[in-house]
Amino acid sequence: MNARAQIRRAEREARMAPAGGRGDCEGCGHG
Repeated sequence: MNARAQIRRAEREARMAPAGGRGDCEGCGHG
């Protein structure tokens, strides 16, 4: 996977996640 795409995805997931939690994505390494 393209590193830039991976970073963008991580940022998008971080924005979607609740303030004190990990969102839907557990154990994926960036949370």
